Amino acid sequence: MARNFNMVSPKLWRSRRFLDQALEARLLYLYLLTCEHATSAGCYRLLPGYACADLGGWQRENYDHALSSLAQAGMIEADSETQEVLITRWFQHSPPMNRKHYAGTMKLVLAIESARLRQTATKALDEAWQAVQVALSQRDNGTVTPLSRALRDRIGKS
Repeated sequence: MARNFNMVSPKLWRSRRFLDQALEARLLYLYLLTCEHATSAGCYRLLPGYACADLGGWQRENYDHALSSLAQAGMIEADSETQEVLITRWFQHSPPMNRKHYAGTMKLVLAIESARLRQTATKALDEAWQAVQVALSQRDNGTVTPLSRALRDRIGKS
């Protein structure tokens, strides 16, 4: 299911991992974050031909090279067998904000075909959900911790 919008942090433009990428890899990363195939799970099936067409007629070799560069930098994980892409640290920036959102996202995560990507996404989603619950509990108790800090503390700094 396509999303109506995706949050992209302005901090991306200060990220060494992002800025160290070639221009094509940066464009591909922005595409992967915002394309119509993206889901609230941060992992989805993406046929290379669709991506190349969406990116204005890229050659498959350029796509494969940029995808590999992003994977080597730890910005994504990809499974060439299932043709799925997982945005690493997705849930640090797009955590589930309520139980219904969590349940819907978990349903998408459990549908990931790649066992490796499904396991990674499940762990990240659970960690993010626990951080959200801690932040909400603190809010309810009057000891407010910003959600972004709770996520960083729980999941790890980006």
